[in-house]
Amino acid sequence: MIEEYKDKKKLTFTGNWTHTSHGYDVPQQRNGYDCGVFACRFGECEARNSKFDFSQKDMPLFRKRMILEIVSKNVAL
Repeated sequence: MIEEYKDKKKLTFTGNWTHTSHGYDVPQQRNGYDCGVFACRFGECEARNSKFDFSQKDMPLFRKRMILEIVSKNVAL
């Protein structure tokens, strides 16, 4: 990440980074097209400080939920 920042911004990164390991229970993407849904779901779990309690089979539901949230301009809780 530091090298990418340096390459793209032409600046030296001076912030502090921390690494959090979630162990081996991190859901794995099993296809080539759900990366965006996985990324959003990981972000949502991190923001809510909740476990990564989803899997590849949950992606159709999350995709539909994301569409509903975007169209209705409302976040489902």
